[in-house]
Amino acid sequence: MIWLVFSLMTLLAVAFVVLPLVGNKKITPPTSQNDLNITLRRDQLGELEEDLKNGLLDKDQYDNAVSDIKLALTAEVNDGPTKARAQTSFAESPLIVIILLVLLIPITGFGLYQLLGEPNAEILLTQKSAPASPSVEEMMEMIETLEVRMAEDPTNHQGWMMLARSYNALHQEDKAIKTYRRALQSIGDDPALLVNLADALSQKKDGNLSGEPLELIKRAVEIEPTHLDSLFLLGKEAYDRAAFEEALTYWVKLRGLVNENDLNPVNQAINAARTQLNLPPQEQPAASSISNSAISVTLSVDKTLSENLNPDTTVYIFARAKEGPPIPLAAGKVKVSDLPTTVILDDSMAMSPELTLSNFSEVIIGARVAIGGSAKPTPGDLEGTLTTTVSADTQVTLLINRVVP
Repeated sequence: MIWLVFSLMTLLAVAFVVLPLVGNKKITPPTSQNDLNITLRRDQLGELEEDLKNGLLDKDQYDNAVSDIKLALTAEVNDGPTKARAQTSFAESPLIVIILLVLLIPITGFGLYQLLGEPNAEILLTQKSAPASPSVEEMMEMIETLEVRMAEDPTNHQGWMMLARSYNALHQEDKAIKTYRRALQSIGDDPALLVNLADALSQKKDGNLSGEPLELIKRAVEIEPTHLDSLFLLGKEAYDRAAFEEALTYWVKLRGLVNENDLNPVNQAINAARTQLNLPPQEQPAASSISNSAISVTLSVDKTLSENLNPDTTVYIFARAKEGPPIPLAAGKVKVSDLPTTVILDDSMAMSPELTLSNFSEVIIGARVAIGGSAKPTPGDLEGTLTTTVSADTQVTLLINRVVP
């Protein structure tokens, strides 16, 4: 039963991407096997580029993988269509795009549908000509192939992540958990991996995020305070234990960070919490109604304090009202290696639509080098602050010049 629920919710999330593409028509394969090979290899290159951007691969790993793909494509094209058809495998099926979406769909979509229900479930039932999912045997064959590759090359970070997600998709939580832990050992404390592990652990408890899953999510948000999936799941955990005000706080912060196209599901979560608090529904203001107040901050650290700093240390920067709530009106982060740099703080970075730079005439700008590794100030961190007025083109220079006592 749990497997069916998980499958439906995953497919529902994928439906928003896939169904508009396939409509009531079957997927049309490329006109030749060479076209299919080129299409598949192009998709693989796109995935590698995303992993490089997200820090899951370094430049050498990326270059080696690209070379392998180019060599494979050359061999496939030179072999000709007859041989290619004779060697057709699961990985060459036109359905692989759909399957990869199932395996890689962000956890945020899963969590929202678990909380709010499945209003579009009937869409899947009416798509009679939609392509069928692969069999469990085919999925297992793909996983076995990946297992062999990982045994041969245990340093393949991308492979560990794909293998763990594959186990998770087949509801093999024990294997998924073990593989996520192996990936964390290989890659380190990556927020996305921490959240994926938390999700796998929670599935063994019918979606309960208490205990280790919650601790993992908290670790993720300490590393990246604006990590979207972490903020959503922290809100969900609070919602599940009826701490609706706490859930609302996380989701309002999340609403200030997501793209405009992603606002609707976040607003649904917010309104679910507001309903529990006997508050009326409240929607995110339209983008056209948001003012354009912005502050350009030229940020640097005092030379007497910067000599022994780790270049990978996170530097948090924020603006908050001089007189008003302590919640940041805008927030961002850079690394020590980026300094000196210029950061733009504006209304799009607000954690709440009611608390933006445009709503205050005077603000405090602050920046902190998180030497202690925490999103919260700890003794030994470095910081700097200043006060300024707010306009459409405010420009300030901020020096980090003191140690947090």
